[in-house]
Amino acid sequence: MHEEELKEGMHAVLVCSRAEAEIMGRTAVKDGVTSTFFHTMVSIEPALYLVAVRNNSFVLELARKSRVFSVNFMGAEYREAVKECARTESRHTDKFMLTGLTKREGEKIDCPVILEAYKTIECTLLREEEAGDHTLLIGDIVHVEEKD
Repeated sequence: MHEEELKEGMHAVLVCSRAEAEIMGRTAVKDGVTSTFFHTMVSIEPALYLVAVRNNSFVLELARKSRVFSVNFMGAEYREAVKECARTESRHTDKFMLTGLTKREGEKIDCPVILEAYKTIECTLLREEEAGDHTLLIGDIVHVEEKD
C-alpha cells in the first residue's frame, strides 16, 4: 500500500520542540518543527496525547533532550506549509522562515507553538516507544489553547 493511500482522510499536525543541539561543531538552542499524520488523545485522566515522529527526525532529538513538545493543528489554508515541514530537515533550515509560519512561546513549556494554529497542545514528554519507522511520543498535556 502506498503512503498517500494510508494517509487519505487523515489530518496532519505540526509538532514543535526546542533544545540545545550541536550543528556543524557549534552548540546552539534550536527550534524544530515537523508534520505528522499519526496523532491522538490516548487518555483523559490523566490527559495524555500521542504523536508519532520519524525515527530520524530532528524534532525527536530535540524532544528527547528538552522533554517537551507542542502539537499544532493547522487549517487547510496551511496545507503547503505543512507539506514543506515534512519535506525539509529542521537541523539546517529555519522552517518558520521557510514557510512564513509565526512561532510564539508556549504558555507552560519552553517550546514554540505556532500562532496560525487553530488549536495548540503543550506537552511534557512522559515516555516514548519505537514503532517501525516512527517513534511514539506520549505527552502529559499541560496546556491547551483553542482559537474562537
